[in-house]
Amino acid sequence: LHERLMFDCNHKYTMLDVQYRMRPAISQFPSARFYSSNLKNGPNVVRQDYNGSTHLLNDQHFAFLQVSGEERQSHSGSFENPAEAETVANLVSDLQRMSRGQTG
Repeated sequence: LHERLMFDCNHKYTMLDVQYRMRPAISQFPSARFYSSNLKNGPNVVRQDYNGSTHLLNDQHFAFLQVSGEERQSHSGSFENPAEAETVANLVSDLQRMSRGQTG
């Protein structure tokens, strides 16, 4: 939708130039893919103490998961993949449980 509004409809837009939430290792991809490598990291995310107390995935900042499922187009024209959505929902539930100190 954003690309259609920006490019196909010629709407005025302002691109983000500094991000303040993602670790630099994570922000590299969107910077390269969507911002022609012009997206900068805010001073808060490059500080050494920009870490949470929960350590997952052997302290890796991100992971790729292979999910078996099929993408399909809904009646509205949007694409969806129920297997991926279920996997994300399960991961979020696991993270919530871990943040409360529960296991299982």
